Amino acid sequence: METEVLVAIIGGTVTLTTAIMASIFKILENKKKKEYEANKGEPMTQIKLFEKDLFSKSEYWINYTIKRLGFEQGDKNWIYETIMRCEIEVIIKNSKKFLETYDLIELPVEKFENLVFTTLSETIKEYNLLIKEEFQKYFGKNKGEKIFNLIMNKQPTKESQSSGYNVWNEITITHLEKSIKGHCDAFYPNNIERADRILDEIKCAVSSVHVHLYKTFGNFNGELTYLMLL
Repeated sequence: METEVLVAIIGGTVTLTTAIMASIFKILENKKKKEYEANKGEPMTQIKLFEKDLFSKSEYWINYTIKRLGFEQGDKNWIYETIMRCEIEVIIKNSKKFLETYDLIELPVEKFENLVFTTLSETIKEYNLLIKEEFQKYFGKNKGEKIFNLIMNKQPTKESQSSGYNVWNEITITHLEKSIKGHCDAFYPNNIERADRILDEIKCAVSSVHVHLYKTFGNFNGELTYLMLL
């Protein structure tokens, strides 16, 4: 396949996925506006943030949703479940730690924004490292690292169009970063209200994990099978 055609295919797929993610985030924004109007008389507090769906439904996502959405194909299913579990667990842990560490009312908006983006960056690095460690424990150090590099970080080439999970998920991360920036720049009574909206954006991002995992596995063909048989 000529390079120009390959680029066009990848570009078209990314454009379509970007449009879908933009629609999801827009739906979430409209839903939050309606909820805000319905609950104007009940101010959000920092303690109430721990009741958000991102936290209250995390156990359900890990124990039931992952199983329901899996492949049921041995090692391939284990890989799928491990990526979802590690990412969700790290996101939940770091989000809670953020709320437990800082007094949101006292933080200047600029400081709040910097801390949110720092936490996001550290979270992405942490769940990738955890996934790599889990792969190495399960498959052995060298084989586990090769499988991790293929599944998580592979870039599309002329010879192979398949992309790793992080390549697909970059679309979600980009939308999440833009949404966070938008909320930080917008007027809110305080950072608690900002955090309320941002936690919902993060929940939306988490809900797209399985979509990108399916796309990842669907494009590998025999590459993953070959590595697992080594």
